[in-house]
Amino acid sequence: MIHYLSVYLNGSDRTESLNRLLPGLFTGKYSSVLYVGARIDRCDYLKELGKAGCAVTILEIFPPNAEHYRVCGWDVIQGDVRTAELSEYEVVFWWHGPEHIPQEDVAPALNRLEKVATRAVVIGCPWGIYHLDPDYGNPHEEHLSHHDYVFFEQRGYVTECLGNRDTAGSNITSVKYL
Repeated sequence: MIHYLSVYLNGSDRTESLNRLLPGLFTGKYSSVLYVGARIDRCDYLKELGKAGCAVTILEIFPPNAEHYRVCGWDVIQGDVRTAELSEYEVVFWWHGPEHIPQEDVAPALNRLEKVATRAVVIGCPWGIYHLDPDYGNPHEEHLSHHDYVFFEQRGYVTECLGNRDTAGSNITSVKYL
């Protein structure tokens, strides 16, 4: 597997990483996307996927967040990535979510997502140790696991790392083609 290390880190680097690893994600190449996890105040790439013409379904565990996006007109499944009943999607997009479940649950969750994706699974998460406590009354915001690109590469993902390991703002972008 290939991984790239970059010393540059900003929002556009993450977008560039996504565009390198899954060309066409934001240009209408894919018709259906399952977007896993959606904070009210931060939902990276949701609008871009919608503007690209993707039929986006949001899977969100925290009821107030799920209701917010439902009211905003998005298709929402309120449930847990580890147990929710899911349909089939061309792309599953789990952006900064794996760190919110225990380490022992990450591989089984990825297995579930890989079964419902027909073309690709996209993962984003902090690179290394980055602690985060529950926030705005949402217990699911806490970081319960920490990741290295090797974990994803061993599962067949192509990865890029941005920033520096164990540093706030770092990022692993991983894509598995199915």
